[in-house]
Amino acid sequence: WNCSSCCKMLSVDCESVARNFQETNDPQTQLQIATEIRENFLEIEINAGEYSSFLRHLFPVFCRHLRETEPQFVDGNEQKVRMYLLEIMNHLPPNEMLRPYVFDLLSLFVHLLEIENEENALICLQLLIDLQKTYRGVLEPGTIQIRVIDLLIKFLSELPETLSTVYPKMEKETSTSRDGGSGTSPVDPPK
Repeated sequence: WNCSSCCKMLSVDCESVARNFQETNDPQTQLQIATEIRENFLEIEINAGEYSSFLRHLFPVFCRHLRETEPQFVDGNEQKVRMYLLEIMNHLPPNEMLRPYVFDLLSLFVHLLEIENEENALICLQLLIDLQKTYRGVLEPGTIQIRVIDLLIKFLSELPETLSTVYPKMEKETSTSRDGGSGTSPVDPPK
């Protein structure tokens, strides 16, 4: 695989790029392909044919990769591939050609929001918000929105436990000062 030719191939033959990405099991090679596409995606003059080819060939491969590979919680090639694929999707022009793929994108991002690491989950959340704003008129209220609301409720209900796990020392210090350490707490007025 020659990544320097990726942009030429992307504008000419998205099918070959998709096949190369899909057929390799080497995270380094997948990272090279994703990096080349990500770095040059905005520079590529995307006309209707090229964008249509990108959506037809690369979009399903990228979605499948994100759904079928495990989220990564340590920095490495696999994590970078996942993040770069999300960033590429974040730069898809939101036009009529993307409209048939919007439900698939929303479904993917909601799924990933539940399982991804924090960095990728934030990208997914931003993408969900952007798609909702852009395609508000065509999206009927339904299961996607309900799943997002359920996720937000779950995240908020788990927040106190998460904070006490992440900041256990702070919790102990706050308890000690409330239980009589200095006799005052930050909310007590001075005596």
